[in-house]
Amino acid sequence: MSRALTPSPWFSGVIGLLLWPLDATAAVTPLSSGEIGLKFSLSQAGYVSRHFALDGNATRVLSNGEISGELHASKEYIRLENQPSEVNLNIYDANLKWLSLMKDPAGYFYVSPRIRHNRESYYQSAVALRLGVGRKLNPSPKFAMRVELGSGYREVSVRDGSELTEPLVTLTGKVNWTVSDSVGARFEMVEEQTRRETYRTIQTSIRNKLTDQFALKYELSYKRGYPFDANPGTNETTADVGLTYSF
Repeated sequence: MSRALTPSPWFSGVIGLLLWPLDATAAVTPLSSGEIGLKFSLSQAGYVSRHFALDGNATRVLSNGEISGELHASKEYIRLENQPSEVNLNIYDANLKWLSLMKDPAGYFYVSPRIRHNRESYYQSAVALRLGVGRKLNPSPKFAMRVELGSGYREVSVRDGSELTEPLVTLTGKVNWTVSDSVGARFEMVEEQTRRETYRTIQTSIRNKLTDQFALKYELSYKRGYPFDANPGTNETTADVGLTYSF
């Protein structure tokens, strides 16, 4: 049975202290952009599987930076034929990022807490606090890119039930391409690495607008978690089509 990870008091206190200045600014700054997407799939062979997924992101522009947040959550019910019981799989990955611009507006500092959970992975739960630097690259009005490098600390719950803390290094790359007025493409790669494990997420998506707010989203996602010892890693590749709402 998996065990949810509860952050220690010092970890929660550090996150609260670092994010405290955001509350006053957020109250007077309008939300600039956001998106919510829903996906559902049903399959039946030697088993029945129902899969629900929710993706969301939002960005709030500040006078000297921005606040952004992302959430990826999925729930799957699996039941073998002629069996009354079900297996429930819950996966979520959420992060909040505070970005502060340097004197050169293309560069910035960031602070970002991240929480993820997957009871089938080597680290079933992980709570991380990441700090680093990034740079915006905009070679054309329709093409935007960000590259970030940082380090931090995380508390994890291992599959065997033990808990540990460790330093980490992070690397992030994001590309947004406005193909046309109705079609947009996005690529994102996030990697966290420690002495014990590497967790990598790669996502490629294409959005085709139906209206100003609604669009069809085609997404290919690859997630890999692998430890640097004899324990087996996890690999997950999914291809989905869903409906998104932008605001």
